Parts: sequence; structure tokens; C-alpha cells
Amino acid sequence: MDPLDPLVTADSPAASPEADAGALALTRVVRLAAWAFGAPFAQLIRFGPGAPISHGTLGTATPDLRALGTRLPPGAAVVVVEDAARDSRFVGALPADARFFAWASAEAGGEVLGALAVLDTEPHPPVPGEYLLELASVAADLLRGADAETRCAEAEARFQALGELVSDAVVVADPDGLVLDVNDRAAELLGSDAPDSLLGRPLVDLLDAAGGDGAPGVHADERPFPFEGRALRLAVLRTPGA
Repeated sequence: MDPLDPLVTADSPAASPEADAGALALTRVVRLAAWAFGAPFAQLIRFGPGAPISHGTLGTATPDLRALGTRLPPGAAVVVVEDAARDSRFVGALPADARFFAWASAEAGGEVLGALAVLDTEPHPPVPGEYLLELASVAADLLRGADAETRCAEAEARFQALGELVSDAVVVADPDGLVLDVNDRAAELLGSDAPDSLLGRPLVDLLDAAGGDGAPGVHADERPFPFEGRALRLAVLRTPGA
């Protein structure tokens, strides 16, 4: 499984090639934002026509975050809040169970066209916002560009590069715990310099092996990661004391 794979179903409505390419690319951006932050929910808010584009849920809900921009500092390009429950700006503005919150403006050609937001029900340790800002820039290019298909081709290379820059060690596993996707940082913690060699192996076995000789090992913070109707698991790997 690749978080960049296009989201296509048999029931997808027909559209022009340009519109379809743009919609698929925007869906990829939103999905990668959730994947990069190890979060269950991400949303692209458009400041013009069009409904938000969401990936995942927060608990059982799909929040609409369009009103959140009024709670942020004017002109803020990126905002990362480790624990929104401790930030008075977001009292009553976020779902009650929301804790981690990140927001980046989607700007192109000097015009802010929307924003990309990520939510989690758990607080996160300090994380850089550059990855989300870069993804928001990709989204702005796609919202603004007349030639969506060309924009998709240009953005695809940026998607792939961003996947390698994610600071968290992230693993995606199937319902049986078999590894479907793993980034370089996670492979390193699991004792491998070849991420592809870990695909298809049980994550629990890899975690056990990473401890070695009874030493404290790597542990996984797991959460549901729904993907095209499949109940996948997303694990963010941590070392003792991290």
C-alpha cells in the first residue's frame, strides 16, 4: 500500500480528465498530510467554491474546519499546536476530543486559496510545520493551476520527496499486523537500511527483534488508519524515553 495511490472506486462519478486529475491529486495531498503526522484526520479547506476534502475521521466524526481561520494569528503561514486543550484560542472551535492541531495556508502567486489542517485526539511532541506547509503549497498549485494534469505530474515528485522527509518513524500495517509501508526512519529503528525488505513481515516480530538481547526496544503507538474501506493500522515508532 502506498499513501500516494489515487483514491478511485467503481462508484466514482465521471469527470473530465483535467478535473479528475486535479481531484485525485488533492486527495493525495490530504492523505499524505495525515500519514506524515501519524494523525487520523486531515482536511483541505478551500476559501472559494467547493466543499472541504477530508481524509479519515476524528473519533466517529468528520469535522468541518472552515471557521478555524478566524482563531489564528492574521497572516500566519503555519501553526502547530501540540495540545489544543491547553490553548484558549481553540476552546469551542475544535471538536471536544481534538488535541493536536496543525494548520498551513495554501498560497500560490501571493493569493491564499485555502488551508491544510491536521487533527488528532492525542497530543503530539514538538514537530516541524514545514512538511505541512509544503503540502499546502502543492494543494495551492493544484487549486490555482489551469492544467491540473501537468500540476499533478510536477507535484508527484514533491509528494515522494516529502515522504522521505517525514521526521516520525511511521509504519502502515494491515489488519493482521503485516507491514504494508514503512518510511526510512522507521526502517532504521527496526534495524534495516532497506525498507522494502520489511514489507509483508509481522510488525510485532520486527519490534521484538529491535529490542535484542532483552534490551529496551522500540515500541509502537498504533491507531486506526482507514484506507479505501480497509481497516489498516498506522504505527508511529518510539524509542525508550522519546
